[in-house]
Amino acid sequence: MFILQNVNKLLKLRKYSTFKLSDYDRLLIEKITNVLHDNRLKDVFVVQMKHTNICSFNVSATASSKRHLIKSVQVIKSEFKKFSEYHTNPYVSQRLTKEILENLDWVSLNIQSINLHILLEKVREYYDLESFWIMGSTFDEELESVEGY
Repeated sequence: MFILQNVNKLLKLRKYSTFKLSDYDRLLIEKITNVLHDNRLKDVFVVQMKHTNICSFNVSATASSKRHLIKSVQVIKSEFKKFSEYHTNPYVSQRLTKEILENLDWVSLNIQSINLHILLEKVREYYDLESFWIMGSTFDEELESVEGY
């Protein structure tokens, strides 16, 4: 699995690929990865989503426990409140209460054009999102059988 520990490694790859990054996206990804690192989340992974209009980038990180996941989500929500859509949407804000978070193993947050996924290690290994994001439908036999993919 290709893991990026910080955005600098990602940016060094730019000269070897068709990877295009606006200054705003660069700053936002850098800020996100710094917050993830400061909160001791492991295995930070950043991938550009070229073939979708849903988001420009997916970022994933591993929390060591449910308590770590909850605390990290709370810090990220407060840190990125001005960047995120969820602070203006009362339904989503209500969904991510501490009581709800205690029952989750995976939280996904939208920060502008970036989807941030924080997962527990067992969940991250089970779903292996990175392989799917990189390989696309060729990685998923069930998805390959669906017409149009």
